[in-house]
Amino acid sequence: MAVTKATIIEFSPTGTTREVLQDIAAGFATLPVNTVKFTHPAFREGRELKYGPEDLLIVGMPVYGGRLPRIADEVLGHLAGDNTPVALVVSYGNRHYDDALLEMKNILSARGFIPIAAGAFVGQHSLVRKVASGRPDKTDKDAARDFGANLEKKALSGAFGVVEVPGAFPYSKEPVNAPFGPTVSPLCTGCAACRNACGFDAIAFGQYTKTDLSKCCLCMACVKVCPAEARTVQDERFDGLCKMVEASAQDRREAEVFI
Repeated sequence: MAVTKATIIEFSPTGTTREVLQDIAAGFATLPVNTVKFTHPAFREGRELKYGPEDLLIVGMPVYGGRLPRIADEVLGHLAGDNTPVALVVSYGNRHYDDALLEMKNILSARGFIPIAAGAFVGQHSLVRKVASGRPDKTDKDAARDFGANLEKKALSGAFGVVEVPGAFPYSKEPVNAPFGPTVSPLCTGCAACRNACGFDAIAFGQYTKTDLSKCCLCMACVKVCPAEARTVQDERFDGLCKMVEASAQDRREAEVFI
């Protein structure tokens, strides 16, 4: 059956993955593209989305420590395919994406999808903002649009097999758990911007001065969106982590695509 439409599945706490996905969609010339926002738990609750062979899915998630977010199984568990072609997309902060593409491939293959293309794209690091600062830049955006154009051509051709992606299984690292998290100063106004940005349900309604570390992934979305700058990370381990990230991500990495 010929592909007739495309759907973006977006999990993007800080907005970087969203930007990459939008650039990919900008490369499409023919297929209509719909976007499903899956970041906040409220957007996913009670939703079971089914797709057939006439659909093309473009699924995007950020990388944390070389893996997908630890709730990836739950998020992608709301999707069901029936020989549905899918493009795997991850964004990462210029260090490496390690096993993330393979992890996404394995999850979606088990849910009835056929991975036909994949891409790993660089964006500003969520922990260390000066790492990959200003990215995605023009070069990144051009690469994403080119990927989109080639993806559309492949999907419309109907001649596609399963794409090969880098990675190791068993995965080389465990999903990221936050050993510490943001603290909140008296500057907090209770505006709920942090809760609305959190894709991990780590900030309860009405309890905006607390962060549930059993759920937090240290994506820093709550810190980024706080209009009062009331949320910060005050932990000496955080400083050490940032130094390690900065040291390991100095050389510019470019988008890698598999199609």
